Amino acid sequence: MASEFSLTLNVSGQRLPVIRAFVVTVASLYFSRDSIHPLEMCVNEMCENIVRHAYNGGSGYLKIRLKIDARKMSVIIIDRGEKFDPREYRHMTNRELVENEIKGKLGIRTIKVMCNRLQYERLKNKNKTVLIRKRSE
Repeated sequence: MASEFSLTLNVSGQRLPVIRAFVVTVASLYFSRDSIHPLEMCVNEMCENIVRHAYNGGSGYLKIRLKIDARKMSVIIIDRGEKFDPREYRHMTNRELVENEIKGKLGIRTIKVMCNRLQYERLKNKNKTVLIRKRSE
């Protein structure tokens, strides 16, 4: 049976530590720190992108739901920002990154590598992004 927890807040860059603490605190009740760390990084990257791009560096509505069962952790992130489907984002090639002196542009790439599954859907005026990470122990 899955356990579910949620956090709703007006997110800004200064609130990212609150989001990370929420994810780590709840997930550590069920999984080892080694299992949690990659998901923590992915949630931070996604939320930072939401603040930076969906809310143009300002602040806005964000809801995070954690669903945890014996095999995996799912983080559902809902925001009211501009439509953005991270699955469609074309990240830079390694060559482009080197030519660009690796200035940013690693967030979505990191998420795609570290999560076992990335889902997205647009619900009326909201983005719903789901990050899924299987237990690594």
